[in-house]
Amino acid sequence: MSRLRALRLLLLALAFACAACGKKGPPLAPLRRVPAGLQDFTARRTAGTVRLVFTPPAANTDGSTPADLGRVEVYALTVAKAEEAPAGDAFLQKASVVATLDKPVPGERATLEEQVAPQQDTGAVRVYVAVAVSRRGSTRGPASPRAVVSLAEAPSPAAGVRAQHDAKAITVEWLPSTPPSSGYNVYETKDGVDGASPINPAPLKAPPFTDARLAFGSERCYVVRALAGAESAFVESESSAPACVTPRDTFAPAAPTGLTVVGGEGVISLIWDANTEPDLGGYLVLRGEAPGEKLTRLTPDPIRDTTFRDENVKPGVRYVYVVVAVDNATPPNVSAQARVEEIAR
Repeated sequence: MSRLRALRLLLLALAFACAACGKKGPPLAPLRRVPAGLQDFTARRTAGTVRLVFTPPAANTDGSTPADLGRVEVYALTVAKAEEAPAGDAFLQKASVVATLDKPVPGERATLEEQVAPQQDTGAVRVYVAVAVSRRGSTRGPASPRAVVSLAEAPSPAAGVRAQHDAKAITVEWLPSTPPSSGYNVYETKDGVDGASPINPAPLKAPPFTDARLAFGSERCYVVRALAGAESAFVESESSAPACVTPRDTFAPAAPTGLTVVGGEGVISLIWDANTEPDLGGYLVLRGEAPGEKLTRLTPDPIRDTTFRDENVKPGVRYVYVVVAVDNATPPNVSAQARVEEIAR
């Protein structure tokens, strides 16, 4: 081959290569979003019903939003001990889908239920895992942490439940179970519907339970469920009969302390220590001539100050002064009296 022909072939090859540089390659596959896992998945068994509570993810595993979320699937597997349940994908392959939430709202708490039967004398447990699935159903997110419930026979409901209150809190009491239970949970109930979770942060070993969420005039109702099984896999009894209470503010403030009187020319001054009650409405000042059997109110309305100056006095007369604290209740509760005496000059 002549050198001239070889040069022509080389130039032709370069021309074809440059022409290929401007061509687009094959289209890339669309980016697949994977919904994030559920981190707050819990399971709680009450008698024959297991309540599964969770929050569908609001983002994908890469942090992008909104979550590509089509449904949430809950898998369950019964084993002799929780440790015997396989991990990861092996669990999903061996377990069964027992509940599905279609079109979940990302970030909005949701509840599913499964009906189960107790397995007497086996000590078996039921293990649950929840998984978010993409809209097209082809991609599953990471599995949630496991939730375990006991399949033991449920105990009898708590009996003798009652609720009462003082100035600071509501106390819920009940009779200890016979035979003794593993513990108790207290739920707030309204219109016959119990809350999704107990209001006690951890199972109670014995009564009572104190609820500090006191609001005068607002009814609160409670039910108590007895527990059986191990703490990691309790089973609850049915709810007890409800116990309701509507707190009323019948609790007077403390009597003012440190009441001191100072007499001057044509004036008598009072000073006292401030009360600390959060619902304090103020103070009333009353006066009478000794021995003070008849008192007249000097302050038509409660005052917030802790001092009072009486300039309407007669020289040589011994006066009795009374200061009481009142709260914001309707009608107001009145404290015991703080009394002093002084002679006007």
